[in-house]
This record gives sequence, structure tokens and C-alpha cells, in this order.
Amino acid sequence: MRVTVTDGISYLAIDPGPTGIRLRKGESALAAVSWSNTTEVAEDKASGTYLAGARRTGDRPTIWPVDISLGTTPRSR
Repeated sequence: MRVTVTDGISYLAIDPGPTGIRLRKGESALAAVSWSNTTEVAEDKASGTYLAGARRTGDRPTIWPVDISLGTTPRSR
């Protein structure tokens, strides 16, 4: 599925943008990912079965299954 990823404000949260973090031995970090499937036409519905993410470009991605309906929202013109 081809997607465009954008930073910014959504109805779910305010995106603070990229931030570097450094963890000490034994520390951990938590990240939350939200998805808003916004389409040009209401009938254009697509769904995926997984989310893939990597720490850096070129790194092997980690795959997380997506087992819920994420919904579709038509873009306002």
C-alpha cells in the first residue's frame, strides 16, 4: 500500500516531531503510533495487515501485526 507520512497535528495528538533519546543500561522507551487513513474519495478504502518500522534507513524493520479495522476518513476539500 502506498502511503504518505506527514508530521503535525491530528485529532489524536500533537506530534512533537523527531527527538533523539539516549537510554542508559536497563532503561527502556515507549512509543505510540497512530494511523488516520485519509483518502481523496470516501470510497477509496485500503487496509494493511502489519506495520513495519526500523531505527534507521537501511536497517532491517521490525514487523507488528495489525488486527483491527483502522477506518477511513475522506479528505476535506
